[in-house]
Formats: sequence, structure tokens, C-alpha cells
Amino acid sequence: MNQTDHRKGRIGRVALLVALLAALLGALPVVAQEGPTAGPVGDEALPEQGGGLVVFLPVVGRARANVQLTLRPVPLERVQRGTVLSVEFRLTNVDQVAAPSTLINLSYASRLLIFTETALDPRDAQVSFDDTRVTVRVNNLAPGETRTGRINFFVRRDAPIGDRIPLYATFQCPVRTCRTPLVQVEVIRNEEEGVGGTFSLSVSPDRGPPGTAHVFTGAFFAPGEEIVTWLNTETDVVPLDIITTADGAGRIRIVFGTGELVPGFYSLVAHGERSDITGVGAFIVTGPGVP
Repeated sequence: MNQTDHRKGRIGRVALLVALLAALLGALPVVAQEGPTAGPVGDEALPEQGGGLVVFLPVVGRARANVQLTLRPVPLERVQRGTVLSVEFRLTNVDQVAAPSTLINLSYASRLLIFTETALDPRDAQVSFDDTRVTVRVNNLAPGETRTGRINFFVRRDAPIGDRIPLYATFQCPVRTCRTPLVQVEVIRNEEEGVGGTFSLSVSPDRGPPGTAHVFTGAFFAPGEEIVTWLNTETDVVPLDIITTADGAGRIRIVFGTGELVPGFYSLVAHGERSDITGVGAFIVTGPGVP
């Protein structure tokens, strides 16, 4: 074989290696592109890159668990201006997988309400608040689990009587942002502005299992008047045999044991027969499905 044939053989082998290398590179599951890029991949957006060669790798989307959210204002239908309005939420995981983190955004009208505080499960957290909404995060909600909490407001003393306070919340769903039905609470006159009125009783503790003794206190009744009581359940009104008398400063103190009550949301109502003043103290009986 002469020298020319050797050169042709080497050139042929090099060409074959180049062809094999090109075929291997073409089979790799990556795409190369010159220049910057941005935009969603799955449910995440890749950060913008500088110039040069950028290699894209697949990003797997993260599915969210299917949850349901309900709101319940306390008082339920009417609230006296200059008093407390508490919004109780109940978040239930109806999926077969855990919900590691769910954001709840409660919207409110700042011309009628002032946000004061949250009362949450120790596992959950208040994230932020401004003049239009309060955001809380519910963490590690197991399949079938229900978590509750409260977001408390002060009704402005100059809130127009007869105005309806609109309340709704948005929360994270598997494929979009969901919203609760709108609930409205009517603003009524404060007791200081005339006879009668509805006030919030202080409750300690405000939740506990069946058999817990809850203490209800208030200081807005007429001195020496007789106070009758009843219990508001989620579906009914139950008379109580607790009758007490306000002291010389209009204060009352009632101890109520939940006994055989089933888990759920309740309110003890104390009504002054002479002053027509009503005190309402909301509490939760905890148990399966109501933490």
C-alpha cells in the first residue's frame, strides 16, 4: 500500500468518528440555545440567564392537594360597631395526599374594620397583612384533616349603621386560585349610643375537648340586672339553665363545661333582661375533624 492510500485511510477513519460523535450528541435529551431565556417550565419560571450557551433540563410540576375552605363570622349576622368581629376559618384536606403548605388570603373592608390579631394552630402562621387582606399559612395538613383558626377585627366606631361588612377568602387549589362564597355581617348601633346592643364576651380557654370548663366574662351589663343564657350551636339554639346577676359595675363571670358536646363551633349568649344588652362568647369544642 502506498503513502497516498494511507492518507485516504486516515481521513476515512476521522470522518467516521466525527459522524459517530454527531449521532451521539443528537441523541442526548437536552436542547442547547444561544442567548438568554425566560418563561415558565412546569409551574416554575427559570431565572433569566446571561449570554452564552444555555442548557434546559425538564422541571417537574408540583401538584397541590385538593382542599376546601369555609368562613364563619362571629357574631354571625349583625355586629355592633366599636366591638370585635372574629372570622373563623375551617380548612379541610379532601385529597389522598398531604397539603404541605396552603395560603389563605382573607379580604376585608378597611373602611369598616381594623385588623387586630390572629389565633392559629401552633403549626400555622400569620404571613402578612395590609389594608385589604390578611394572609395566613396552614402547614402540613394530612389527608382528611381539618384545621381551624381565627382572624380578629375591630369594627370602626364610625362604621355606618346598616352597612354590610363583606368577607371572603382566596386559597390555593390544585390548578387555580379558589374563592369562598361571600358572607356579609350587618353593622348595628353600639350600646353606648342607645339602649341594648351586642358585645363580645371574653372566653378562656377559647377551645378544648369535650368536658373543658370555659370561663366567660364581660363588663357591659346594667348593675344588678339578671342575666339569662343560651347556647348557639352550628344548627340550633339550646336554652341553658345558667342564670346570674351582674355586679355593681355591670360585670358577669360564667363558667360553662362542654360536657358531652360534639366537636364543632359554639357561642354562649348572655342576655340582660333590663338593659337588653347581649354578650356573645365564641368557643370551639375540639375533637376528630375539629382541631
